[in-house]
Amino acid sequence: QWVSVDLGNRAEISEVILNWIEKPKSGQIEFSDDAVEWTGVAPLTASDESLTDTIAVEGKARYVRVLMSEPGKTGRYVLSEMQVMGRGGVVAVPKHVAGDMSHNGKREYSLNGGAWRLARASEVNGNGEMISQPGFDDASWIVATVPATVL
Repeated sequence: QWVSVDLGNRAEISEVILNWIEKPKSGQIEFSDDAVEWTGVAPLTASDESLTDTIAVEGKARYVRVLMSEPGKTGRYVLSEMQVMGRGGVVAVPKHVAGDMSHNGKREYSLNGGAWRLARASEVNGNGEMISQPGFDDASWIVATVPATVL
């Protein structure tokens, strides 16, 4: 089993952080520039002491994959979060969209290129009603690209 991330562009990668619910017994971190040919760059840690692995890696790639080759004691592996740290990749730039929601004389609004931002729910101070109000401070949130998928 494996899970991969497309960084959108070739990037310099320094660290992969994995948060597990159930850890595999063995596996590895792999890099690729085309999502076809993969190169192993670091083994997964086999220790059951922590459900968070911070794995130092070094290299450049567009795709990062966690290949899980052998399940742990429970006979399965469950990854809850994967973070890829480094420099490069796609850089989203917020764009202020002014005016009414009309485009070419129609009541349409393009979702791409707008001022979209995202944050982990656990790090948001406020409910849906509060964060949807004009003036809510989202400056520390991550700039998002739309359309996209966030997991």
